[in-house]
Amino acid sequence: MYSQRDIDEAEYLSLLAAEDYALSEQTLSHFVRAAWPILEPGTPFIDGWHVDLVGEYLDALRLGQIPKLIINMRFRSIKSIAATVCFPVHWWITDPSRRFLCGSHSDSLAVEHNVSRRDLIKSDWFQAAWGSRFKLDLDDRKQSFINDKRGSMKTTSVGGSVVGKGGDCLIIDDPNDPKNLSDVAIFNANNWYDKTFSNRKNQEKSSELLVMQRVASNDLTAHVLEQGGWTQLVVPWEAEKKTIIVFPISKREHVREVGDIMDPERFSIAMKPQWQKTLGPLAYPAQVQQSPKPVGGGMLKRTYWKRYAALPKDIIRVRQYWDCAEVPGVSNDYSVCATIAETPTGFYWLDVGREQVEWDDLEQAAKDLYAKWNGELRSENLPTVEKVKIEFKSAGIQLFQHLSRKSTLPVEKFLPGQRDKQVRAAGALPTIAAGNCYLPDSDTQLTWPVEWVEDFVKEHEDFPGGDHDDRVDTTSMAVEDFRYGDDEPRAWG
Repeated sequence: MYSQRDIDEAEYLSLLAAEDYALSEQTLSHFVRAAWPILEPGTPFIDGWHVDLVGEYLDALRLGQIPKLIINMRFRSIKSIAATVCFPVHWWITDPSRRFLCGSHSDSLAVEHNVSRRDLIKSDWFQAAWGSRFKLDLDDRKQSFINDKRGSMKTTSVGGSVVGKGGDCLIIDDPNDPKNLSDVAIFNANNWYDKTFSNRKNQEKSSELLVMQRVASNDLTAHVLEQGGWTQLVVPWEAEKKTIIVFPISKREHVREVGDIMDPERFSIAMKPQWQKTLGPLAYPAQVQQSPKPVGGGMLKRTYWKRYAALPKDIIRVRQYWDCAEVPGVSNDYSVCATIAETPTGFYWLDVGREQVEWDDLEQAAKDLYAKWNGELRSENLPTVEKVKIEFKSAGIQLFQHLSRKSTLPVEKFLPGQRDKQVRAAGALPTIAAGNCYLPDSDTQLTWPVEWVEDFVKEHEDFPGGDHDDRVDTTSMAVEDFRYGDDEPRAWG
């Protein structure tokens, strides 16, 4: 016989279990926490804000709010368990007809992930709550298994065949083997994605997920970002600057101060010198900080830029240069406006604005920045903005047309021609390398914010292998336009 106390405790435990299952079904982060003892028995779960962050981005992918997602995080940071193992299984709870095609740099890793997915589904914990929603086919295999709702989970490896395979969601987990980062290996992985894997979508709206630690400035992350349309979540292990992270669904904010460690209970700051020594000067910033450096350094080196604390008095003219996102508010691209002054001795960057904005906000931003530099920030020795140059492609075409018809801004087209970004940047290189380009100093007497300078320098330093190059585009535009854009070139020092 059971006592009343035993019955009460059993009911209480039953209620707790029901609540746990309900929360696990609602959010991936709770599902990961609950599934951890099955996937990693004997290993304590170490929680952290990054678990919720990754979970929300993956929930947004499942809900269709994000079509293509990149997650860049350090090795051993729960990203694979959350994104590659738990995410597909969690999706089957509400849609067991979903078909997944998953790839990794090796067959063994791809199979390991698929076995973990299958074992999680077969576990008593999963079956107790969701076992009635679908049944696995009895002839399941390590590389491929299906359920009675026609959902499937199939694997392949980079370079492997995908004939006869397809997916409603394509997942790539670590496409590059850190032990083999030759140019040939990286090219082969990128080419395999372009020519083979990316074409296995079951329909146009099929989602894509790339989960990886960065390994090189030309790795698959850099490759697909260049193509556009991706949302990128980058979580460096150590915060190198103050960062406010906004979660995509809950809109919760998490502040990372300089030096903040992502998961100090798992790997403390004491690991930094060890990782720097064992990984080396190229692998450490890539694999740990998710900030790969081009081998040999980029073409636009940090040391080329000069600094100024106050503006000179002999400014000739001021212009603004716009590089607009491909599709404002949809892709992961940024729209950038650089405000630059020319003097007899060189060019002075006054401000660089950079945002992901919707179309209506982009047009208004152009008007506001023009008014700002002709009004509140204009001083006696700072002329009005003479021209607003807009790169005539992508959203820039529409921005130019609207502003030329509906505003008094002195807009002009900038035609990039058929030259690619590297050729245009190479044209600006001699001017920058000669020390003729000036950025605000951190110890400045200016009255406007200059926090953008470090990110600006870093993007130029990483070019052409960095994640973004929109600010580099405005630099190429400005140098070319100032030096060669007028019918009657000015004398210039």
